[in-house]
Amino acid sequence: METIDLAAYGATDFKPEAYINNILAKMPEEDVKVYRASLKDAKDATAAGLQRNVHKNYSEFVLISKEISSLEGDVLLLRGLLDDLASVNSGHKIGQNLNSDENLKEADDPENAPKVAQTNTLTSNDLHEQQKIAMENLYETIDGLKKLLPISKNRHIIRDGAESRMCEINPANYKPKQPVFVYVLNDTLLIAIKKKNILNGKTKMVIEKCFRLVEMAIIDMKDSSDITNAFKIMSHPDVYMFRAETWEEKRSLLAVIKRVSDELIGQKKKDKEPQRAAQKPQLPPQTTSPSKIQVDTSEVGKSEKKEDLNEADSKWVSELSYDLDVLIAHREFDGAVTEIMKARNLFKTHPGAKITHQHERQEVEDRVDILASYICRDLANPIASKLQIQDNIDRLILLGLGKQARTIFLESRTAIIRHRIKLVKFDGDVSDYVNDLSMIVFRLIRSTCDWYNSSFKEAAMASGFLKWVRREIEHFGDIIRRQVFESQKNFSVIAECLDHTLHHCEMLREIGLDLTFVLNQLFHNDVVNAIEDYRRRGKEAIIRDIDEDTFAIVECAQNDVTKSGDMIARGLESGAVISLSVLQLYDLLMDFGSDMGLIMSISLYAKIVWCLTDYFSTYLIRVMDVFDKKWTNKQYFVMICNCEFIIDIMIPQVSSQLSLRFDRSIPELDEHRGRLKGVVTAMRTNFTKIKVREITKKVFSLQAVDYSSTASILDNAKPTENVLQLLSDLNDLLADAENTAVFRKIVCDIVSGVFSQMMEANSWETEHGPLRFGFCGVQQLVLDIHFFLHIAEHFISPAANEIANKICEKALKSYFMQNAKIRGNLKTGEWYDKRVQEEKVHWDFPFLTMNELAREAKS
Repeated sequence: METIDLAAYGATDFKPEAYINNILAKMPEEDVKVYRASLKDAKDATAAGLQRNVHKNYSEFVLISKEISSLEGDVLLLRGLLDDLASVNSGHKIGQNLNSDENLKEADDPENAPKVAQTNTLTSNDLHEQQKIAMENLYETIDGLKKLLPISKNRHIIRDGAESRMCEINPANYKPKQPVFVYVLNDTLLIAIKKKNILNGKTKMVIEKCFRLVEMAIIDMKDSSDITNAFKIMSHPDVYMFRAETWEEKRSLLAVIKRVSDELIGQKKKDKEPQRAAQKPQLPPQTTSPSKIQVDTSEVGKSEKKEDLNEADSKWVSELSYDLDVLIAHREFDGAVTEIMKARNLFKTHPGAKITHQHERQEVEDRVDILASYICRDLANPIASKLQIQDNIDRLILLGLGKQARTIFLESRTAIIRHRIKLVKFDGDVSDYVNDLSMIVFRLIRSTCDWYNSSFKEAAMASGFLKWVRREIEHFGDIIRRQVFESQKNFSVIAECLDHTLHHCEMLREIGLDLTFVLNQLFHNDVVNAIEDYRRRGKEAIIRDIDEDTFAIVECAQNDVTKSGDMIARGLESGAVISLSVLQLYDLLMDFGSDMGLIMSISLYAKIVWCLTDYFSTYLIRVMDVFDKKWTNKQYFVMICNCEFIIDIMIPQVSSQLSLRFDRSIPELDEHRGRLKGVVTAMRTNFTKIKVREITKKVFSLQAVDYSSTASILDNAKPTENVLQLLSDLNDLLADAENTAVFRKIVCDIVSGVFSQMMEANSWETEHGPLRFGFCGVQQLVLDIHFFLHIAEHFISPAANEIANKICEKALKSYFMQNAKIRGNLKTGEWYDKRVQEEKVHWDFPFLTMNELAREAKS
């Protein structure tokens, strides 16, 4: 028996399916059970060992965690010291440059000093101007960037991504999703893609994602057999995966992002230091050098030019973040929103304050995020009242977070709808369940619409609400689809559920929201699929009924005729003959009409008509398939009558009923009826060929009867038994077919077919040569044909009579050619007429001699 190899289970490339197939392929069932028990014991032992390791290493884990925490603080401290060291080194280098001989000479020369300062200023201005132009070009190049990233004077490009070769990766299967272009700014990471304009065919750069560097984390991924040069960008709660073309490009990008992020962290720490130039106490006038006074004067002029805040407003702004913390802590949200709006207006009316009080402005915006999180939490509360929800939405709109408010509000309403749906009990009655479900869903959608309209007044917000309604209707449709269409095949239940749904949907019309067409579109394919299943089952039933049918004539009781209405009664009045399979088809059509009547609409017209035509085609084609089997004349007769009843009685009646339902004509059924008539014609032709083949082979033909006798013909000669048998078979055929017009016409075709077959060249040849006729034989042939033409006179068409005369003429010519030396006199036409009149009184073929019906068949 195979032992368990735990090392194989712990391998990195372990493949369970291949391992199990390899191990268990040749094991008997008992060894498989033992192996399974051993595997379960190994699993329990491994789990117990893992638990022991966890308890054993828990104290070490806690100790290491504390060390990591302290190490993290040490690393941050070390980073700050390194930043300070870099600043000292930079200052030292600048001091050395200033102490150089050239700088000393320029400094001693009073004319050169202004030029040096001017040169440094121009160099700085040129750099800022280039950065500004680059950012303007970036906003023009990337479509949609202004919406996600407002323009800022302090923002500039660190790394241009126009030439980057990267792509976004699907984390599930590591397959590329789309090429991307990564731009690194001094505070933001941009992901752009190229899209093709459908109208002009040109491609343009479009913003795809935007991340603040302080709110994201970038993770380097280890190369594997599935993917290389990949990295992740995490921005809670989303995670994105990207892949660089080369390892060098990936390393360069990660290094730039790390450097810029470190600079932002360092700058943020410096901004929190309380030392500010504007708040430093001024030195006494006598200790201030003239040059310093001149500089301070110029700064004051600049501040006045930028319309900076006054001392009171500046002090209020500097303390505002602390006041907002207190207001948020006491949940005085209205007061906090008022203070924030006042600060924003203050910064708006004093453009210069955006620069001099940038730190305070950022602190206020940070408090906006905190305040918004509390308000959103209250907005998502499922038990909040309408007034509370409207107040929270108004606060978020004032803070400029209208879209976020809409998203939170609609998500909370979605959660409420989902919760209420779960509370609906299903007691086995699908109709009652759908009724309760529809009432709850549409009432909640209506109340949501009322609350939404009272809170969001802007027209631009309407599209978002309609998308939400569409999603909720689709979710509702999924539930209905599972409960109704996937589990129910009864159309009465389906129709009742759809009626409940449309009835409760009517309440949305009162608020100007009509979703009836959405529901019809949503369930259209499901209804069509249900009809298709119904058609398939009906088609199988038709084939099964035909295979089981013995094609015996059925007698309908009076109550069956009354139940069937016009269709069967009309057929019986016209003398139609049908078998059991036709009655079963009629019952199927009645059930189909009853079920389709519950859900019938003009959108289902084509599907319903197609199902009916398929039913009729299936019946006739299946009868055509079994027609080639060995049947009696009576059964052949019933098969043809069944098909004619469907074409002449059933299809017109169904077409009439459908035209009343849809209030229009049904040309498809009329055209299909014309095509099916060809099937019946083919059945008649096939039956005629079968009978002609039987008759000429066994009953009557030039080769079936010996006409080579050379003796003299008797004066009282009689027709041969073969001719009498032919007449008897034709008479029996009419009797079995109840002398119907259809089979009277078929008898005419059979007679013509027999004579045509006798006239063919191969009928005049034998194995030994041409067919021979004797003196008695040729006259017997003429007597047989003459007798047959007289008895079946009314079933002989002019064409058949002409062929019969040609047979006699050809037989006489053959006789004279074969017996040129014989000079005996042949009987005259009077003798043949006399013998026919004398013999016909001895034979009774009533169905062949009924003059009135026979004339009809002949015509």
